[in-house]
Amino acid sequence: MIICNGADVCKVIRSIIRPIEGKEQDTYYFGKVRDVEIAVVLSGFIGRIDDYSKRRLGLEIETLIDKIIF
Repeated sequence: MIICNGADVCKVIRSIIRPIEGKEQDTYYFGKVRDVEIAVVLSGFIGRIDDYSKRRLGLEIETLIDKIIF
């Protein structure tokens, strides 16, 4: 799992790890590098987002971890 911290990082990672068609959401996507599937979480700069958004981000990461592990 890769967690992007800010819009600039999201743009760079998205150009390196392309989304798999049908596995893209608004705030995360799955991509492949050398046949390894990777979850990429797209986030605003964590130092500037409000507490509600931080909590939402945390819950989304926990949900993705559950999807990856199970």
